[in-house]
Amino acid sequence: MIPLGVSNGSFLVPNLNTSIPLAVEQLKLRWPDAKTFGALARYLPDVAEEYDSKDRRQQEEEAHRMASLQDLIDQWQSRWDALAADEHETIRAAVVRQSPFLVKRPDMLERCCYWELAGRQEEAQTPTLNSR
Repeated sequence: MIPLGVSNGSFLVPNLNTSIPLAVEQLKLRWPDAKTFGALARYLPDVAEEYDSKDRRQQEEEAHRMASLQDLIDQWQSRWDALAADEHETIRAAVVRQSPFLVKRPDMLERCCYWELAGRQEEAQTPTLNSR
């Protein structure tokens, strides 16, 4: 019998609070008449596989999100860098008025300035009803 939380000499799942509910779910699906908790050990390898699969998928999604974010940062940073210093200050002041705490986080402040610049350029490119 495989000890709870261990599979082939390594930890089955890093968090038993996650693995037990998954194992119970597998047990209910595959053996609904089970009356003892001991039957749960039979499904722990499946739970580990499911957990690993979900974890890999989440890591891939996070990597994709971070790559997309970095692409946006690169795109707007080049536009930001092309602005004159007085435009930088105008945008920076608007961002700080909305979120004063950003003064303590210059890296976040600059990224928020990119988003503010993007919003301003989008507004400038959006036609209004009166512009016809």
